[in-house]
Order: sequence, then structure tokens, then C-alpha cells
Amino acid sequence: MSVGQGGAGGPICPAATGSCTSLAHARGGPHGSLSLQLALSLPVSLVFLATNVGLLTLAMATAEGRPAWRTWRERLGWFSPHYLVFGPLAVLVAAVYRAEGLLSLLALALPALLLSGGLRRSRTATLLARADAR
Repeated sequence: MSVGQGGAGGPICPAATGSCTSLAHARGGPHGSLSLQLALSLPVSLVFLATNVGLLTLAMATAEGRPAWRTWRERLGWFSPHYLVFGPLAVLVAAVYRAEGLLSLLALALPALLLSGGLRRSRTATLLARADAR
């Protein structure tokens, strides 16, 4: 079973996306105030996390015959904080795009891309150094 698919082979993501879309429309959609969108982005992120990661955890735990809590902790728990941060970040990125346009998104994305590449190179160097030490 691949990540993002349920036990029957169907995607899990539409369930999570649908639940979050409903909450987003309840908060005024893209035309609501920025402070309201930011305030409600955390609960929307929690719903997405619970739906998406929860269903994926259950599918994996059931397929492997393991407790769901242990499966989540060992395989999926590390990125749960990312889900909580990405909701408010998405609201801010959308607000910047609406106010300033595409060029501002590139200016926001460039530091993240540089950091990501640097972290990847650092991790690779660390793994190679560990392998050489053995």
C-alpha cells in the first residue's frame, strides 16, 4: 500500500480535503478577514491532520496488525507539527499573493527552497560520514 491510498486502493486525501473545504467556507472563504482566516486555520489544520493522517495510520496499522498509536508514532508522527504550521502559512501565502502577485510568492519560496536544499545536502553528508566511520 502506498502513502495516500486507503486499504481498498482509493485515495484518502479527498476525505481530508472535503472536510477542510467545508470548514474553510464556514469561515468566509478567501474573502474573510485575514485575522479570522489565521485564527481558524489551526482548527482546519487539525481536521486535515486528523482525517488524513488518522485514516492513513489506521490503514497502515490494520494492514500490519499493529496498534495505531505505535504506527503513528513511528512512521507519521514526525510530520504532524508540519500540518499544524502549514495551515496558517497557506493563509499568509494566499494573502501575500492576492496583495502582491506572483513575484512575491517567488520571493517567499526562494529561502525555503534554499534551506531545503541545504538541509538535504547536510543530511546526505552526515549519512556518508556515518557510513565511513563504520
